[in-house]
Amino acid sequence: MKIGICLGFDRAEEALDAGFDYIEVGLVQALAADRLPGRGLYSANLFFPADLNLTRDPAGARRHAREAIPRAAEIGLKILVIGGGGARRAPDGTDLDEAVERFADYYAECQAIAREHGIDVAPESLQRAETNVGNDYLPLARAMAARGVPMTADSFHMLQEDGAPDWSRLESCPLHVHLGDRVRNLPDAEDPEILGFFSRLRDLGFGGGVSLECRVDVPLAEAAGRLRRMTET
Repeated sequence: MKIGICLGFDRAEEALDAGFDYIEVGLVQALAADRLPGRGLYSANLFFPADLNLTRDPAGARRHAREAIPRAAEIGLKILVIGGGGARRAPDGTDLDEAVERFADYYAECQAIAREHGIDVAPESLQRAETNVGNDYLPLARAMAARGVPMTADSFHMLQEDGAPDWSRLESCPLHVHLGDRVRNLPDAEDPEILGFFSRLRDLGFGGGVSLECRVDVPLAEAAGRLRRMTET
């Protein structure tokens, strides 16, 4: 497994020198930047501009994908995480099962463009505080699998689902991982919920990138060391 952290460009060199393999950046920010880090670019989140919504402007969403994905490949990104709570929020009264299928079709279009350029998109489930579409990992992952689209498994969002954590919801191996505990802090290396998460990832043969997407209140070198231990245990 590779270890990374979601950080701005201004701390990229600091993070890489501290032991992270890569940084995960915001895609919109990266595409607008005049200067990018010379190393460590691998994945990006924040795929959508803040004012874009797939329901209100499907043509704009498709145009954004056609423009942004090739440029992401050009600057060296390999994986584009698609969250976009505001972008995929559906109006009240929408059949949410149908909305998941509709947005899965959009992600499939994105993946087709991405594969033409040698990269991947990897949607993630999101908590209900952020959106009303794609809140539960398993049905979203099944909709993606039916279309040949890989997933990002986000431990924080999955821990917000109802009931005790059940990592069997990871039926197939995700492409990418976001990590945070259930209050979105840097997990303790002995957190049983997170240990169970990694145990399931190893059972599935996961070997991709694990990005800290959480509050980190320790030095970056300590955070990198803790994450490395969790991935190697």
